Amino acid sequence: MTRTDDSDFGGADIDDDVNKRVEYINNNYPGVNALISIHVNARFGRYGPFYQKDTVSSKAFAETIAKRYGTAVHEGDFAVIRNTNRAGQKTLIELATIDESWLDNENSLDNTANFIILGLEDYTGY
Repeated sequence: MTRTDDSDFGGADIDDDVNKRVEYINNNYPGVNALISIHVNARFGRYGPFYQKDTVSSKAFAETIAKRYGTAVHEGDFAVIRNTNRAGQKTLIELATIDESWLDNENSLDNTANFIILGLEDYTGY
């Protein structure tokens, strides 16, 4: 886990902040098998797991989580899954937009976390 609140990594702008996040992951998480980056959008967009184009293992990983989560899987080009080099399987999951009321419900968040965990377990066989 890189953060537990809405603080940034101190970049000069949003791109610099994301690059600092990628650098933090690459420097502090050696030897991980999978990376799951969980996000909440500020404005409407696509929801569910994303994988980096032309990454077969990450696509399969995202599809397994999407199946449990009940959403579509999407191809994306995000620095956090494109530029991190510590995991073979990587996915970025967009949960919702920041103003959705279910995000304030602890049971809803627990259910969402469980869907993600079940997808991870399905993928890894644990």
